[in-house]
Amino acid sequence: MIRLNRLSLALLGLTTIACQPTTSADDDEAGDTDTGTDTGTETSSEPCEPPQGDAVPEDEATITIRNESGEQRYLVQTPGQCTHQTFEIDVGGQAMVVDGGGTNPIPCDDSICEWYCDQGMPTAFVLNPGATMNLAWNGATWERESLSPACIDTMDCVVGSAEECDVRSAHGGAMYTARIHLTGTCPGDISECEGCVEDICSFPGSIADSDLEAVESSATFPDGVEFVLD
Repeated sequence: MIRLNRLSLALLGLTTIACQPTTSADDDEAGDTDTGTDTGTETSSEPCEPPQGDAVPEDEATITIRNESGEQRYLVQTPGQCTHQTFEIDVGGQAMVVDGGGTNPIPCDDSICEWYCDQGMPTAFVLNPGATMNLAWNGATWERESLSPACIDTMDCVVGSAEECDVRSAHGGAMYTARIHLTGTCPGDISECEGCVEDICSFPGSIADSDLEAVESSATFPDGVEFVLD
């Protein structure tokens, strides 16, 4: 578990005092000559304007997986941002952090101080012969952006190196690639796989990356994609 804790700002005040200019008696006597230069410390009045994200698109793309192979196939989740994702999305050739599905974005407000990451266990899915699994993507992803110095200063805390937050991006009408990870080996206790009598079963499980097969399909959002396992 990664936890971001509050840090004290006391040192900032000490640094400000230490950096202020000093004056001597001679300087005071010479004060009759006004150069018009203000040597006082300026206070920034820049307002905090956190990055603003896009609204979630109204449509969804359906990712369909059909097992027509005549034998059990297994779908395995892969690591995401503070979660495990059943499918991955690329947009413009770049891997994205998919919105939804338990993704835990870093907020762009004071609650950034309480942000934490706990991925938990991945899930494995058993797809029996003839099973169809439908997954939905809402067309949105999360992208990392920098907070302005004003926002960092005005937050209730300064969070270590967390000077960035996650902003939602919508991809309506964009070409995307969906990717799933499959294996023919039971990704866990064999009894879980052998005991699956439903079309689809799920349980905590994982398997070595070398035993996974990545399968991709592309479409233009909100059109869906289909994977046929044969």
